[in-house]
Amino acid sequence: MNFTKYFVVFLIVLVAFSSGAEAGVLKKWGKKLEKIGKNVHRSVEKALPAAQGVVGVLGAAKALGK
Repeated sequence: MNFTKYFVVFLIVLVAFSSGAEAGVLKKWGKKLEKIGKNVHRSVEKALPAAQGVVGVLGAAKALGK
């Protein structure tokens, strides 16, 4: 297998975190990433019951058609 791409990404991440970068930059980036994760989680929590309801209705309709 060719792991060259993964190795390059790993090296870039390693350099980014081990360099003398300011903690504020990484902290900002982490907070933005955390906010995105929270928004996705909340959206899934809101949409999941509706999706389960649609699946239930389709299952019932399919059962009636048999």
